[in-house]
Amino acid sequence: MIYFIQAGLGGPIKIGMAGDIAVRLETLQIAHHEVLTLLGVMPGYRPTEREVHRRFAVDHIRGEWYAPSNALLVFIAEMRLKHGLDMAKAPPSSRGPHWTPREEMELRRLVELKWPRADIANFIGRSERATRTKISRLAAAKRRGRRWSPKEIALLRTYSPPKRGVRWLAERIGRGEGAVEKKLSRLGIVAQPHRKAGE
Repeated sequence: MIYFIQAGLGGPIKIGMAGDIAVRLETLQIAHHEVLTLLGVMPGYRPTEREVHRRFAVDHIRGEWYAPSNALLVFIAEMRLKHGLDMAKAPPSSRGPHWTPREEMELRRLVELKWPRADIANFIGRSERATRTKISRLAAAKRRGRRWSPKEIALLRTYSPPKRGVRWLAERIGRGEGAVEKKLSRLGIVAQPHRKAGE
């Protein structure tokens, strides 16, 4: 997808290519002091991008940035009339089966805000079915508790009952003593049962 992003009001225009234009715009904005605005999009890959770059070579400033000439602005307006801005978000069918960390983070945030699932799917750019499935999986994972990281498991493997108790290990990892004991037994490491006060 080819995009046209303008820096500020009447500023230079970046002609670039990205699979997810919303993410690209966000990334560019982080490093730019001017407010960036998506002016238009058009279908295409590297050859199309190079062709557009050649067409407006006279307006070239540096890198992928071009002066906002009348010819370039008219071209962008034509592309916007022809393709709209709806293309800026990849259709759900073009996304892979794996969710990016950014998508998961957005999904969790929107679920916490109690957005309707259809609106979440539309905002993220996934199908309602994929969104519903992912929400269910996240809820199930939350019920089971968070997964054990390789770093946590490595720390569990260093456990030696006479030296350190389960309580020390639980505090170090940031989990409950019961969860640590259960994981130790699943790993085949015998944990000393923790004693309650007064025993």
